[in-house]
Amino acid sequence: MKKIKLIGIMFFLSLCSYFVVIYDNTIRTVEFLSIFAAGAMGGILGIRIEDYLKNKRDADSDSQAENN
Repeated sequence: MKKIKLIGIMFFLSLCSYFVVIYDNTIRTVEFLSIFAAGAMGGILGIRIEDYLKNKRDADSDSQAENN
């Protein structure tokens, strides 16, 4: 859960960085890297949340099987 929070904070910071850097309609190298970083962090965050929910579901099903 700590990793998800850290990745979420990094994702938020990368989005904030993008909105600070963009000031006109042209995409320059720094803006491209900011977009790339936000996309990468969003993808990593999505994968981590999916793994967390899958592991939580598996742990819940294992604990229910032990109770029966």
